[in-house]
Amino acid sequence: MTSTQNTTIESDMFQKLVSSIKFEKINLLPILLPFIFLSSGILLLLSSGFLKSLLGGGIVENSIQSVQIDYSLSSYGALLIIGYLLSSTISVYYLVRKVSRHLHDSIVATTYFTKGLSVESLLSILESMVNKHSLPSPITSLLLNIVSSGITYPIILLLVEKAFIEHCILEEELLLKSKYSKQRTSVYIVLDAALIVLTLGAYGLYIAWRFTTSFNKHYELIHSTHPYPPEPRGTIQSTSTPSNTYSGSKYAYILLLLTPILSIIYTKLGSTIMPVIPAGSALIVSSILFSMRSENSWRKSGLALLLLYSIMIAGFTTGLLASSEVSSYTEIVRRELGSRIPSEDPVLQVVMIFTNNFIISILAVIPYIGLIPVAIGGYNAGVIMGYFTTIPESRTVALLTLVLPHTILEFTGYAILVVSSTLLFHDTKKFVKTVLTGASVLLLAAVVEVATIILL
Repeated sequence: MTSTQNTTIESDMFQKLVSSIKFEKINLLPILLPFIFLSSGILLLLSSGFLKSLLGGGIVENSIQSVQIDYSLSSYGALLIIGYLLSSTISVYYLVRKVSRHLHDSIVATTYFTKGLSVESLLSILESMVNKHSLPSPITSLLLNIVSSGITYPIILLLVEKAFIEHCILEEELLLKSKYSKQRTSVYIVLDAALIVLTLGAYGLYIAWRFTTSFNKHYELIHSTHPYPPEPRGTIQSTSTPSNTYSGSKYAYILLLLTPILSIIYTKLGSTIMPVIPAGSALIVSSILFSMRSENSWRKSGLALLLLYSIMIAGFTTGLLASSEVSSYTEIVRRELGSRIPSEDPVLQVVMIFTNNFIISILAVIPYIGLIPVAIGGYNAGVIMGYFTTIPESRTVALLTLVLPHTILEFTGYAILVVSSTLLFHDTKKFVKTVLTGASVLLLAAVVEVATIILL
């Protein structure tokens, strides 16, 4: 048998393999369902205290009826959370299996459609294979979701979406000679994760819809004509090249409004100390600053200062609106803070204040997640100031603390250290300089705070 005949037989077998592949759209409901359970379950758990107070004092005073309301809502909420754990375990398996199968079949089909083309095309196909193998297997995803009690489901969804969009871009360039999908960078992933946290899972509904829409649109563009290749739609325009940055200022303004508003809503629902608010806000602040990596550090520091202040104002709102709920908490924190500065020696006070603030804020140099403890600290400080604002004899001092020089300087130091995280892997010299600048500002803040204490 000649080599030509062998080649013909292999080509026929390849063609039969490609023809046997069946591409399908993805179903929205399995991906959406876990977020429906999660957001509604959390809402019911938060609403128990709110509904009891809303129904009036008579019911609240009746301990039996009050307990019944609380127990019923809590039970329904707990059942929905269990529904999230179960459905997310099934959904993550369905999601990863569906996408992995699609990537595998697409690689086979695209290799067949582009045979004889340039080396660049083959490299693109290889890159798509790398994306496929960077995803966890369906079984691994299922086990991770079980072990993490569902925490990994939104994370895996975001990672799968990123890998799939990169695959879409490669196929669009190769087969359509055009580009329709926009790349999703790590900045977008962190921003999406933060919004899931801040909205108690509700934002996940949009992510599920967005991913499903992208998947099915890709099917229509590339695979609806299978087993025949799609028709090229023109040359790739330079304007369609995805950008790794987005307008950080736009998201900053949204966060300035969103954080205090969410704090008010959660407080009215009966939840007072909500770590999700500062944690989610911290992730958004980090993603905004990373999107502005190439911009001036001082501009980024000013923006970070405003955003950190918005987190503190959110805490202030909570302390103001839920003073009775946070009274015991604020007293504990106040005693703890007082015990950290037992000395009357001003120099020693400066050293202790600076050391405390620096140790907490130095974590902010860790990209993305390092800001979370700093944001929680700022939020809790706001809660305390909001609480003392409700007490007539301490109202003036609490309000002044928001704008006293040492408060502004402390938050400026935190902001500078947060900005340094964007330089960690890109400019070591500038990173060190920025950290030292932030530490210097924190030292100045400690000096001004002790001076303020002595003068007042």
